[in-house]
Amino acid sequence: MSSGSLGEIYAHFVSRTNRLADAFVAGLRNDSERSAIHKANRFYCVIRLQHLWGEFCRELIMRSSIGGVRVIGGTKLTRVQGVRNWKDVERIARCASGGRREIAWHDTERVVGITRRLSPENKSQITDSITVSDSPATEIRATRNYLVHPNADTWRKYNGTARRLGVFNSDPDSLLTAFVFQTDATRFEYWIIRLQEIALDAIR
Repeated sequence: MSSGSLGEIYAHFVSRTNRLADAFVAGLRNDSERSAIHKANRFYCVIRLQHLWGEFCRELIMRSSIGGVRVIGGTKLTRVQGVRNWKDVERIARCASGGRREIAWHDTERVVGITRRLSPENKSQITDSITVSDSPATEIRATRNYLVHPNADTWRKYNGTARRLGVFNSDPDSLLTAFVFQTDATRFEYWIIRLQEIALDAIR
């Protein structure tokens, strides 16, 4: 993909998530007894995946709003009116997020709101892509939140997610390592596959 294109952030996202998938699978191969340390590493992979997705969404909106980059179809995006640099994008994003200091770039609803407020040329492509019905972003968020903040509320949301996916064991490791129907991928690997597909669609 050409220099100065959104393909650069896509390629970076794919490279880092592929390495994450490799680490996850390697842990499974070396974990016949499901040791606590390998299990903890798999849980860390979920936290890391949400972080990488948030970074991709942030860079996508930043670069789209600042302009001067091309989508992979070749169109060069123009700068959003009132935006001069990334600080302007951050300021508008905070306003769209209710003034929050930390912006949840991994949160689909939040990203859609920010994108609509900024309204870059590729707004529709971004929002249509990340809001697809089978996006795993909500599943990842529910699992990550329970792992990081285990309480009654995060448990309820995680457990509802797991049951919708056909996993009835309370241990999140059972969800992450279960194979997705008609694929050779674990649930965690499948999350990465789908996020990569959504990311590619978002930069067209």
